[in-house]
Amino acid sequence: MAILDIQSLTCGYDGKDIVRDVTFQARQGSFLGIIGPNGAGKTTMFRAITGILKPKSGNIFFRDKDISAFSRYEVAKHVSTMPQLLDTPFSFTVFEFVLMGRFPHLRRWEKPKKHDIDIIEESLAITDTRELKDRRINEISGGEKQRVILAQALAQEPELLLLDEPIAHLDIGHQVHILDLIKKLNREKNLTVVMILHDLNMAGEYCDELILMNEGTIYKSGAPYEVLTYENIEKVYKTIVVVKENPISKKPHVVLVSNKS
Repeated sequence: MAILDIQSLTCGYDGKDIVRDVTFQARQGSFLGIIGPNGAGKTTMFRAITGILKPKSGNIFFRDKDISAFSRYEVAKHVSTMPQLLDTPFSFTVFEFVLMGRFPHLRRWEKPKKHDIDIIEESLAITDTRELKDRRINEISGGEKQRVILAQALAQEPELLLLDEPIAHLDIGHQVHILDLIKKLNREKNLTVVMILHDLNMAGEYCDELILMNEGTIYKSGAPYEVLTYENIEKVYKTIVVVKENPISKKPHVVLVSNKS
């Protein structure tokens, strides 16, 4: 069953189409990665899915219902989004910031209950940010803020998690920690994940399915071994690579070939 169904989506800015006639589905419980070079339309497509950007044409369905029929409040009860960059003009504490993830589940002016506080504490714990909860959000590092944003997304208890470069600004240890966590939630809680990634090897390692975008359209989709071929990568990224098999995971591993090699 498709939890997210994109049909013939076209959208862009100032009259210019950035994404053109894109169609795909994310099945319930799937882990879908979206890859492609800068300017391929990945983030623009995410903005349309989340309602920030109005599509020029096409349809976006969540559980067989047009997402435009939902209020932003209703969408937030089921879909959580982690943006690539997030401005935080007000200096909330980390705890207060993560608490905002519970707002869709609370009535107006309702105070969070013990259940809500427990979910916040769990979200902080699993993202390794509990020790930051009394710090101001504007006073922590970019990598710490990335993990806090994920904690807020998880506090919403979503069915569908949309992630735009969730491991940006993180060192390799925290990259693996975050992606291991997301994969665990995907498997154990049947959480559907749609994630934009620039790191092709991370995408191939963690995602069950990949969509390779180029110039606003889908160039190739399928399992990682079908998408991450040297032919596809060289055509889209305009660079020479070698694709080998990871000896442990058996997933495709992309090796860059320098022009000076």
